Amino acid sequence: MEADAGLIKRLRRAMLARAGEANLPGPPRQPAPLRSGEAITARDDGFHFQDFQHHSHKLFYVEWWYYNFQDPVSGLSGMVTFAVSNPGNELDLGTASLNMAVFQPGKEVVTDIEFFHITHFAAAPECADVTIASNTVKVVDPDTYRVRARTGDGAVSMDLTFHRKGPSQLLANNVPGYSDWEVSSWLVYMPGAQVEGSVVVDGQTYGLSDAKGYHDHDWGMWMLPERIWSWAQFSTPDHTVAFDVGFHAAFQKSTAYLRWGDKALYFPQDRFKATQSDWQSWWHFWDYPTRVSFEGVDAGGEYILRLEWQVAETSTLWKYPLIVFEQACNFTGQLLARESETGKAGAVLAEISTPGFCEYTDRWIGGHRDE
Repeated sequence: MEADAGLIKRLRRAMLARAGEANLPGPPRQPAPLRSGEAITARDDGFHFQDFQHHSHKLFYVEWWYYNFQDPVSGLSGMVTFAVSNPGNELDLGTASLNMAVFQPGKEVVTDIEFFHITHFAAAPECADVTIASNTVKVVDPDTYRVRARTGDGAVSMDLTFHRKGPSQLLANNVPGYSDWEVSSWLVYMPGAQVEGSVVVDGQTYGLSDAKGYHDHDWGMWMLPERIWSWAQFSTPDHTVAFDVGFHAAFQKSTAYLRWGDKALYFPQDRFKATQSDWQSWWHFWDYPTRVSFEGVDAGGEYILRLEWQVAETSTLWKYPLIVFEQACNFTGQLLARESETGKAGAVLAEISTPGFCEYTDRWIGGHRDE
């Protein structure tokens, strides 16, 4: 199946031709309530376009299902994303994409981005079954997904099974945007996962039996070339601690979440600070951070979370309408009790030292480092 690299260029031009519509302020709106755990079903992780298929701005609809993995035995890590833009096929520009990045110890990062006409895409509203050409996600049961993906040249292939560990979290639910038609949702369906299967890179086969993984899912309508974000995630190998943060996140409010055992801790944007530093350049004009520090107090005021993550490898996903720096990183930090009277840090409740992933995005014109 031949990929069509020109599709995304034509779709980006079509979006930019209507860019003025993304700057019109809309009436005040409120997001829907957040949900977690048993309140989230397999359908929440399914294809959501049916809710938008008659919308005047469905050209801007985008949805993706993202998966990553890290193997402690081989040191291999990687990600794959199944994505679709404009599934209603406005202007015959419906586009699906398969995106992969593989980080091998001591070797160059492998990055692959392939685009397909919407006729090679299928997805189910009942669950996260997704097909792009010969690449598939199959839901075995609500806790078990099989992900099979292969680059067009056959250099990289993945056949991985993800077993969900820990409760799902809907961290953004129909969040309204800058204009009256922009809206987005973010579901962390697998904040932690045990991953098994195989990955083949340039003829070398890696067998995974107890790797850790992650899966999230975004959907909605927004001006894709303009709305940028930063994000980070980790889960511990024993799946007892999981962390997610989205900040500078387009029109969404920044939010952070930590699962510590059976406790779910939320950190609203006015109660944490994330500082990006140690900037590196890509093609002279675009910069990305390689170190981030985070400190926050949970919504209940009982805990302090201090983290730092250092980027180990970066894959530049540059064929998008915006630039995505996909990064493998290492997290260190502490969860501490917070003294109620003084607000100061008290006893150390958990030490954190584990690999994870992060992302930084930038516009092709008018980046956001200094915003």
